[in-house]
Amino acid sequence: RVVFVPSAGSMRVTVDQESYTAASGSRVQVVARRTLTDLSAVPTGRGRSFGVRGIDAHAKGVLVAIDSHASRATNLRVWPYGTSAPHGQQVLVSPYSSASNLVVVPLGSRHRLRIAASRPGASARVVLLGVLSATGKLLETVPPASLGGTRTVGTTPVDVRARGVAQVPMNATAVLVAL
Repeated sequence: RVVFVPSAGSMRVTVDQESYTAASGSRVQVVARRTLTDLSAVPTGRGRSFGVRGIDAHAKGVLVAIDSHASRATNLRVWPYGTSAPHGQQVLVSPYSSASNLVVVPLGSRHRLRIAASRPGASARVVLLGVLSATGKLLETVPPASLGGTRTVGTTPVDVRARGVAQVPMNATAVLVAL
């Protein structure tokens, strides 16, 4: 069960499931939010590298929120330092909206990542939310899918059914959503 309640007024939201916890998948340990890098101009090409410090030495990846804005539509990519950049986009940035995008990124032994934009004019703040390690809850990542279309949300709670919808199984214990 997912409940949305804005602090005032009303808004329309579309809820997509991004992941769910299950009996298989990677273990995600939620950590206190911490900014890893804050770039007013994300470079293109090879991008910029930044470290992920203060986490389990055996961590295999991180769950990050990427808050971004751009003067024109662009894409951002985040990948492990020392590896090739991913071919596909991970974050779409629009000049008409500002939103966090959740991304699971593998980590190499140096615990460093790279970020790059497909064109100039993008800013980004990368915030650490979780660590993939031997401890934590199990997370199964699946392609995004709608949990029921767009709804108007006021100051009263709105329930959005998640279990058994899209690719979320009935035995899921939590759901990671994007608004």
